Amino acid sequence: MTEYAASSSVGSRKWLAIGLHGVFLVLIVLGVARAGTVAALAAGSVIGVWYLVGVLARSRHDERLGAMWLAVLTALWAGASFLVTADFVWLAFPLFFLYLFMLPARAGLVSVLGALGLAIGALAVDGGLEVAEVIGPAVGAVVAVISAWSYKALSEEHRRTQDLLAELGATRGLLAEAERESGALDERRRLAREVHDTIAQGLSSIILLSRAAKLSPGDGQARIQEIEGIAQDNLDDARRIVAALSPTELDDDPLPQAIERVTGKAADTAGIESKFTVNGDARRISLDSEVVLLRIAQEALANVGAHSSARRVDVTLTYGADDTTLEVADDGIGFDSARIDRTSDSGYGLQVMEERVSEVKGTLSVESHTGKGTVVAASIPKMDA
Repeated sequence: MTEYAASSSVGSRKWLAIGLHGVFLVLIVLGVARAGTVAALAAGSVIGVWYLVGVLARSRHDERLGAMWLAVLTALWAGASFLVTADFVWLAFPLFFLYLFMLPARAGLVSVLGALGLAIGALAVDGGLEVAEVIGPAVGAVVAVISAWSYKALSEEHRRTQDLLAELGATRGLLAEAERESGALDERRRLAREVHDTIAQGLSSIILLSRAAKLSPGDGQARIQEIEGIAQDNLDDARRIVAALSPTELDDDPLPQAIERVTGKAADTAGIESKFTVNGDARRISLDSEVVLLRIAQEALANVGAHSSARRVDVTLTYGADDTTLEVADDGIGFDSARIDRTSDSGYGLQVMEERVSEVKGTLSVESHTGKGTVVAASIPKMDA
């Protein structure tokens, strides 16, 4: 909405400028046509050329240069109106707007009054004044002043609105960041309490029992049994805490079912055909390894849907004797893997996958050729299972 409002404001200024240019040039043509003299044609040509010079040079964007251009334009207009034909008087109307938009407020208003006096004076020199000849330029000046000031007021209001929207957007970003930091802090505090109330206390008990066993060697076997019980409880607590940090996709289903589910969902979203296969006997591997393989499947499938233009994707999970491997293969447009930009969306995704696999001492390979699809394979050794 902000972008639309900004483009709308720029568009309105553009059309206002085009309209002003058109009116000025049309009035020159009408003045020359009404006078019907060579002198009028020469004067109109000089005024028109000078006007176009200023427009093409964009002198209105330089305050000092614009004022000088406008002063010369005013002198040419006044000279033509007094010395050639009063038919050029009506150029005063677009000149009013130029004064009001290009000059500071007070200077613009003084210039409008000065141009109004020149216009009325030129009409008087041409053959005496009538009431209509005074009212016409005066009404034009009033309309120009009211219109210009109204437009400036609306533009200022629009600018303030844009500033407020920008501030609101920045504030929302800060609030979102604060909420994320607060959530992370709360989670760290919760984990700290969990570790303190379970594992830390259990380890303290183990230390005390070990010291007691040293002081009473005869009770060593009983102390060892107590230590074993506490250690088992601590291990259960540690697994519970780690499980609380695992992806929700692994809460209820083993890894194969979780990957099959995300494969089907991603394929349906992208509108492509998919197939999921499990090779070997499925077994439990470490939770860290399962999380890595699941996240790689999600990232690779997201890249397929976003970048490959594929019609089919095959996902294979293989439980080997020494490792567990996930392979995601598509028949899409492929890419030159040697030239992939790691700062782009897809390139950054590959970098994240490599980092994830390295955390569990695994390997990641990406094979792709332009027009021949892409294969992403992640392998995690059994020793990390």
